[in-house]
Amino acid sequence: MLLILILVKEASKGRPASLAIEINPVDIYGSITKKREVTIRSASELDEVSRLLSHPKVDELSKKIDEVNPKREATSEKGAHDISEV
Repeated sequence: MLLILILVKEASKGRPASLAIEINPVDIYGSITKKREVTIRSASELDEVSRLLSHPKVDELSKKIDEVNPKREATSEKGAHDISEV
């Protein structure tokens, strides 16, 4: 099961107010199992998170949020999205 919230992010220096999606898996009792980060502890958890994030409704919601959020300038920081191997 999954809890999806739409967060209103307040404006800050250099960043206008915007919306964001918070996705929280819930346990069998309906309690949120994550707070604001996703920690993967096993391959099965990774599979579950991948399955949840690839749900068509999450994709549709993210596109709707793109439509209402202010446009941001693209950043061109080299290596900003690289993954480091440990």
